Amino acid sequence: MNPNERIRSLIHSNQGIPLDQFMSLCISYYYNTRDPFGKKGDFITAPEISQMFGEIIGIWCVNAWINLGKPKFNLVEIGGGRGTLMDDLLRGTKHIGEFGEDIQKIYMVETSESLKSIQRQKLSRHNYNFIWLKDIENLEPCYNIIINNEFFDALPIKQFIKVRHGFREIYVTLKENEFILMPLGAEIQLDIECKAEDIIEVSPVRESYANKITTCLKDYGGAALIIDYGYLNPPFISTLQAMKDNAYLDIFHNIGNSDLTSHVDFSSLINIFKREELQCLFSTQGEFLRKCGIEFRAEQLIKNGADKKKIQSELGRLVDKEQMGELFKVLELYS
Repeated sequence: MNPNERIRSLIHSNQGIPLDQFMSLCISYYYNTRDPFGKKGDFITAPEISQMFGEIIGIWCVNAWINLGKPKFNLVEIGGGRGTLMDDLLRGTKHIGEFGEDIQKIYMVETSESLKSIQRQKLSRHNYNFIWLKDIENLEPCYNIIINNEFFDALPIKQFIKVRHGFREIYVTLKENEFILMPLGAEIQLDIECKAEDIIEVSPVRESYANKITTCLKDYGGAALIIDYGYLNPPFISTLQAMKDNAYLDIFHNIGNSDLTSHVDFSSLINIFKREELQCLFSTQGEFLRKCGIEFRAEQLIKNGADKKKIQSELGRLVDKEQMGELFKVLELYS
């Protein structure tokens, strides 16, 4: 049963379904039936824009490994897309022999069978022990260096709208056989100051995954890097969006065949990590990439004969405030 039929059936049985359940059904179908990344896909992520992105993430991993005391460790990527980031990371760090020798296993945490197949093919040239898992909970005891880029934004959210005496959860339901969003259910209380009609977004799934990362770092030691678009202060509007063929569209258009995402509440994640006394460093993507030397890397590539205009264009997309440099945020975690 395709997600459209499944969702209609659930609505007829329950009068409506919570937004996060709707998103979960759509996202699962979407990622398991296609390769959505790159120029021929529905959206382009930073690793697909430039090799420099994965190379700089590799530099961060090396620095994290040094700061941990150069231990044997597992390298973990959550939601690795087409494997491009990991491919560039490993290629860019292969000259640092001791770093590569200390990698015990590389875990690719991926639920999509189609993306898993693409990752296997791309990463087959690297001589490491790769293991594919569906969940980060199944890592073996060891220091872990964990990376993820645009993972949290694809996890489902709940939305609540401020009404007179509290909040009501937003559901997906049907009106004249068309999908709509509507506040349903009893009013509840949330400890948030806002005005009438403001939208609050929360994600139990994101919080659960943040707790899993926390457990890995607390139990075994290590570092983690979270890169995504989002905010520290809630905007009090819906950030839910659908994308198809690199263009935004209505979330109910062609259900299950467009990418559904929302902005990440980094303050919520930071609170979870700080409760367990993890060290948190927050910055914009532009600040982070510059700190790690992306401008120097761009100069190197140009000196070595790469197309100057192309490299400068890629650099601008990644670090400029008007492009990805300000919207995308970076959270570094250390045990």
